[in-house]
Amino acid sequence: MMKDILHALRLYASPVLFRENGALTAALFYLGVMGYEIVQHRHDVLWHDGYFTQSPALGQWWWLAQQMLFVAFALQYWRQVRSPLSAFYPRMLKGEYGAILIMLGGGMVVLALPMMIVKAPILNTLALETISLPMAVGSNLGMPKTLRPRIRWLRSALTLLIFLLFLFPKMQDRILSAPWFVALGLIIAGVILTLIELHYAPFPTPATNQTRLPGTDAKAGLLRAHFLSPMLGRVLRVVFWQPPWLRHMPVPQAFNMTAPMTLVLLTISMSIGFMIVATAIVAATHQRWPQWHDALAGLEPVPQFICMLSAMSLSQWLVARRNWPFLFTLGPFGHRSVFARRLYRTHFLQAIQTAVIASVLACGIAIGRGALPPSRAPAATLAVICAIMGASYVPSLTVFAARAARPGLTQMLSTVSATMGVQLAAEIFLGPDHVPSWAWLTAAALVPFCIVIAMFAPTALARADWPIEPPAL
Repeated sequence: MMKDILHALRLYASPVLFRENGALTAALFYLGVMGYEIVQHRHDVLWHDGYFTQSPALGQWWWLAQQMLFVAFALQYWRQVRSPLSAFYPRMLKGEYGAILIMLGGGMVVLALPMMIVKAPILNTLALETISLPMAVGSNLGMPKTLRPRIRWLRSALTLLIFLLFLFPKMQDRILSAPWFVALGLIIAGVILTLIELHYAPFPTPATNQTRLPGTDAKAGLLRAHFLSPMLGRVLRVVFWQPPWLRHMPVPQAFNMTAPMTLVLLTISMSIGFMIVATAIVAATHQRWPQWHDALAGLEPVPQFICMLSAMSLSQWLVARRNWPFLFTLGPFGHRSVFARRLYRTHFLQAIQTAVIASVLACGIAIGRGALPPSRAPAATLAVICAIMGASYVPSLTVFAARAARPGLTQMLSTVSATMGVQLAAEIFLGPDHVPSWAWLTAAALVPFCIVIAMFAPTALARADWPIEPPAL
């Protein structure tokens, strides 16, 4: 058993770990920036009246570094145990399971050291890392759909909410300042969820092979017909309505989420969930029942959350490019440049729609809580739209260099521009403080930047190599 674990650990220390593992490239970049932030803030006094307050940049880079490092380890684990031959080698499966636990444990220890340098409580730091584990080691990462289990939607929604929630430094500060029993409870819950998530059985369970009883499908159809009334059907048609210019196919699946009303409802729902969880954390930190000002405090980062989340989703079509050759071959394009222009045309339409919806909702919330003066709302809305559009075009810089056109680098640019650029823009333009002149000039400069990228990127993309990337087994 120990020999199998050691053999699996050697693969984590070899160049094999870098094979089609873009998360590792992003993790190394984030670790470098995090180290720089640690050096800059190592002498800061971060404890104030029993409350831990860290630098926003330090909190963001530390969270992103640990998230990407755990994802990189998990990708290696899943492509090993999901190999078609893994079912014939149970010892290998046990060795990989032991190796991933050792690598994750070692990664937690290494990433806890920078926080100890700035005198963060060790138990609370481990709690934050344990929260990150179930999200990073998900069994649906980087694998062909035929080898993935069924997506557990409840778990996926909860982990996405927690990831976005704790991406904000203020949320991290509240966990780092929480009582020891709150931190211990988070550690226990995170470890249990991680062990469940990493468990893998190569053979299907009996429940997956059970045949349905005769008439089951008919009864289910009658029940659906009973509940799907005409009124509900009309509501669903409104919710899933798409503008005519966004229905052109074939385009990558990343463009499928283009229904405006769906986007509005999803954004509002996640914002409400974010506020509720934030309110509960604030109340638990102060060990009292939730109060109205706790809800207002939980609502404070919601505008940045809306803008950041919207910008982060706009460049996924440029990362998931495996289906490009097939869409181009099967579609009525005739030439690669026509297909590339169609991609960027659809990207622009989706990006401007998403940017307008997110900016209007974020500005409305900022005005409602009194953070944004109504007189500045129109200009602030336009500035945030420019920031989101600019962030959506930043990942396209990789198409101009053959060596840079890698999914890992593209994903890193998308994440950095959304988490740092858009979030900073939302904080500046939607906040109560005076907006400096350089911020307005930067927002205005993003307009010609987007125009230049939209003009020249399709030609560069058409000249680039579109490799048919095989599944990482």
